[in-house]
Parts: sequence; C-alpha cells; structure tokens
Amino acid sequence: MTWEQEKEALAETYFEKGKAEGKAEGKAEGLVRGKNEVALAMLKKGFDVSVVKELTGLDEGDIRKLSN
Repeated sequence: MTWEQEKEALAETYFEKGKAEGKAEGKAEGLVRGKNEVALAMLKKGFDVSVVKELTGLDEGDIRKLSN
C-alpha cells in the first residue's frame, strides 16, 4: 500500500468514526427532546410531577423547568 493509499484509508476510518459518533449524539439528543415533549404534554394535561418523572425518567428539576 502506498503512502497516499494509507492516508486515504486513515482519513476514511476517521470519517466513519466521526459519522458514527455524530449519529449516536443525534439519537441521544432526539431521545431527550422526545421525553421533554412528552413531559410537557403531560404537565399541560394536569399530571403530577412525580408521575411525569416516573413515566419519562426525567429529573424532577428538569420537569419543573419545563412547566415554567
């Protein structure tokens, strides 16, 4: 393998790694956003904070921030 081929292979490896990390971060952010949307809808429907916490797994402080 030539030096140019090695550089290209290494660049491709790092690109794929970065792409995978980006996908994982995006999924995690989407999951949190979805939980926040559900929690906010529950609060608007009158659910108690303790119930929202139990069903969404969100922190009570974060839930209270949503309600403000």
